[in-house]
Parts: sequence; structure tokens; C-alpha cells
Amino acid sequence: MIYELIIMVVGWLYPAFATYNSLSGNVRTQVSWMKYWIVFGVFNAFHFFTACLEPWVPFLTGFKLFLLCWLLPSIGSGSQLIHDEIIDPLLKSNKEAINQTVDSISSVSSTMMRELVKMIYHLLVDVVEQCWLMTRNANDIHVTPRLQTAINEAIQEEYREEEQQHQQQQQQQQQQQQQKVEHQQQQEESRLTAGIPGVFHAAAFETLPGDQSSLSILLAEACVARRMQLLQLVNSQMHLVAIEQASADSQALAKPQRPAKPKRGKRKGLDAAARRAQQLELDVERAYHAYCGAAQEHE
Repeated sequence: MIYELIIMVVGWLYPAFATYNSLSGNVRTQVSWMKYWIVFGVFNAFHFFTACLEPWVPFLTGFKLFLLCWLLPSIGSGSQLIHDEIIDPLLKSNKEAINQTVDSISSVSSTMMRELVKMIYHLLVDVVEQCWLMTRNANDIHVTPRLQTAINEAIQEEYREEEQQHQQQQQQQQQQQQQKVEHQQQQEESRLTAGIPGVFHAAAFETLPGDQSSLSILLAEACVARRMQLLQLVNSQMHLVAIEQASADSQALAKPQRPAKPKRGKRKGLDAAARRAQQLELDVERAYHAYCGAAQEHE
């Protein structure tokens, strides 16, 4: 009894008063007392686990008292030495593991506490309902207005909790339906944009107003299709000119003469087709730049 009283005075009361006085002092004194409380926590754990050995180990109580006095910053400053040499490096090296363990324990304990409170609440509700039924069936039992109010509040709370659960289930179902609809829309957009030319494939996914984006895409596709038709026409006409020139050369082998030039009308047609192809290229680039500019303004 005297031993525990001495530990309480030396280890708890005097350090608490000294820590209170250090609040109005300098920072160095406050830090030394904070280190003492950290080391004193370890000493308290050591004292708890070795309490059963005190009757069997001689001078163990005296060693504990001497160690406790040595830890005080105003006497031996042993707490600062133990903190700087042992506890601080150990905590720094295992800080992440300790934090994870504390977080997991706190989450498990909070979950268990919520379940315990919920279980107690349901038990109380059942007891209150049974009391209410007993009071309704028995005429000789007098129900005070306060008890009746408490019973009504408990029943209303139970109904309110059931309504909240029903609303949460409905909200979850609505969210799942919205996610399904969005997923189907994304699949439809990917299917529709699979055939767009490579130049406008990335631009087709931009969120622009419906009329402007659709007109830009249709204009780009029309320009590309027209350009391909003109290029095919130019290639076919050039191929026909080369065939006619080769046949004329084969017929005039006996009489060497200058190679026949394509007629003036055909040359003009080829030049016009080439100019139209170049103009279409410019139109396509201009439409693409206008489309990109509209997308940036919309963003």
C-alpha cells in the first residue's frame, strides 16, 4: 500500500504539477516533461507486467522506485536519455506498422461498438414493446404519461429506421439503373464512332452542342469522300492518257516522231481535278480547325 502511494506521488502527482508549471515556462522544459510522460508510459507497462514478481524477486520494488526517481527531469533526466537512445529510433523505424495497427484496431473496435449499441437498442425496443403490450392487455397496470411517451418514441424510431433503410435501397437501385444506362450509351457511342475517319476519330468524343458537332462531322466526312472520288478520277484519267500514248507510239514505230501530248481539253480537266482536290484538302483542314476551336470554347 505504501509502495503504491509512493509511486502515485512520485510518478503521477509531482510530474503533473511540474508539467503544469512548465506551460508558463520555456519550450525546452515542456519538451523534457513530454519526453518524461512518453517514457513513463513504458515504465507503467513494465510495472504492471512485473507486479507478480515483486514477492519473489528481492529489491525489485526498490529498483522500481530508484528507476522512477531517475526518470524525473528535475532529478536524473533519465527519461531524456531513454527517449533519445531507445524509444525514438524504435518508434521511427516502426511508425508505419504501428499506425496501421492502431487504425485497424480502431476500425474494428468502432464497428464492434456500433453493433453492440445497435443490439442493445433492439433489445430495449423489444422490451418496451412487450411492456406496451402488457399495459394494453392488463387493466390493473397504470401507465404513466412519461412511460407512454417513451414507448411511442421508441416505436417511432424503429419505424423511422425502417423507412431510412427502404429509401437507401431505392437510391441504390436507382444508381445501378443509371450506371447501366450510361454504360449502354457509352457502348452505343463507341459503336457509332468506330467508322469515323482517323483524323476526326478523337474529335468525335468531344462534348460539343449536338447541332454543331453533327454538322462538323458530316462536313468532314463529305469532304473526305469527295476528295477520294476526285483522286480516283484523276488517277483513272492519267492512266487512260498513258494507254493512249503507248498505243500511238506502237502504231508509229516505222516513222519516228515526237510523242503525242494529251489533248488540251484533257489537260485542263486534269488540272481542274487537281485544283479541286487541293481545295478539298484545304476545306477539310479548315473544317477540322473550326471543329477543334469550337471544342476548346465549349470546354
